[in-house]
Amino acid sequence: MVWSWAAAADLGKFDLSQLLGSTCLIGVKHDTKEDGRTFANIASVMKRPKAVPERLSPDNATIAFSLADRPFRQHEFETLPQWVRDAVMRSPEYEAATKPQKQVSVSTKQRLKGILADKPAPKPKPDDDDLDDEIPDFP
Repeated sequence: MVWSWAAAADLGKFDLSQLLGSTCLIGVKHDTKEDGRTFANIASVMKRPKAVPERLSPDNATIAFSLADRPFRQHEFETLPQWVRDAVMRSPEYEAATKPQKQVSVSTKQRLKGILADKPAPKPKPDDDDLDDEIPDFP
């Protein structure tokens, strides 16, 4: 995949759920393994032909799921196929999204404020007049 500088700068800012229902032209390549199993793999994705509408009603329900959403959206997660859920549950992102967030107690916040308030004031810089210009004589 080739990324342009603009695409790299926009990474993570674009809401992919806006693409649900959008049309395009997909090129599919069938690969047959030695054991006889055939797999359909996406070989290309291209702009829709002019005769095809920009959006169509999907035949199946659409799901917009992200591990970055907070709070974690359990309902959307449960609508995913089991094999997808199994793969997601093995990821560190899933663990981070579902583990309880640590709550900082009020006493800890107060203690931290006290520590920050007690930090020593910066030492004032001496003026040039305060410096002793005499060099002592050594015997």
